[in-house]
Amino acid sequence: MNKNSNREQAKETLNFVINEIVREITEERLPKLPEPTDMAEIQAKYWPEEYEIRLTIKALRKLPEHSIADIEAVIQKNKSSELYESFESYWSQAKQKITDDNIPIGLRILNTTEIFRNLAEYYGKDWLNPELAHTAKGMEEITKRLIKFIERQDQREIIASSDLKPTTIQPEELKSKQNISVKSL
Repeated sequence: MNKNSNREQAKETLNFVINEIVREITEERLPKLPEPTDMAEIQAKYWPEEYEIRLTIKALRKLPEHSIADIEAVIQKNKSSELYESFESYWSQAKQKITDDNIPIGLRILNTTEIFRNLAEYYGKDWLNPELAHTAKGMEEITKRLIKFIERQDQREIIASSDLKPTTIQPEELKSKQNISVKSL
């Protein structure tokens, strides 16, 4: 087997395991979690937080094969633009941010972290609750597997421009570019 074939097989295995963990959370863990006792605090609707990555490209150095830019990256936590009935209704949409193979792996890691933090804020940090603890461990396992895949496959690309929210590009040479990749963010 060649290197690409090995990588694809490893990625298929990774995606299979992640989908199984997500299935277990969806079908077995979340339905057993109790509703939070302080519904007044969450106002009967759930307004999750989401991470936004902002990149500012500063200086540009041209090389024969490609260009290198100095980039400032900021990860900011904001309230989502959507309200949900509960964490479960949020989860039914948010889990796609973990399982979608078209999303770069680095961004899938960030999405898993975002969903985990929303889980902890919604249900509190009652890690003695076995269902909550298993759900949290499942998300931790997903994150570890994604990170290991990146390390084993030497995949340095973290995020592509199409996945970014507002990006400030200062050098004029980059404003017309269709595809900008950020490596080793």
